[in-house]
Amino acid sequence: MQRRGGVTGWLVALGVCLGLALPAHADVPSYDVETKTKTASSTTVVTDSTVWTPLSKHSIVLMGVVVSADAAQTFLVETGSTTVIPIQYLPSTGSVAIGFGAFPLWVGAADAALTWTTTTGAASSVLLVGYEALQ
Repeated sequence: MQRRGGVTGWLVALGVCLGLALPAHADVPSYDVETKTKTASSTTVVTDSTVWTPLSKHSIVLMGVVVSADAAQTFLVETGSTTVIPIQYLPSTGSVAIGFGAFPLWVGAADAALTWTTTTGAASSVLLVGYEALQ
């Protein structure tokens, strides 16, 4: 009885099998985003003042918000007439952080800007954290 192919035949067969089993090289999808922070501050009442305007054809992906005041204050973050962050009340000096988890608080429509509103003349500030996504 004669053996055909021997070790060389097995190596060729193995190479062919491995070649067929390996997918063609492709880059791994990238989910890198550029985190942006936008801030605004005031010592007077603020009504629908723009804090963040995205690039053209981009939408804002809001990940977190921090509001601060040196006295009792009410804050609202919105886009147009749509409330993004419901009214937040600070009874005295301090800050409130909202969000900053693994999931967005809000994803806007393309070209939708974010505004803020306060109800008193206390020294106040707002910090918005997120990124912009092309639509």
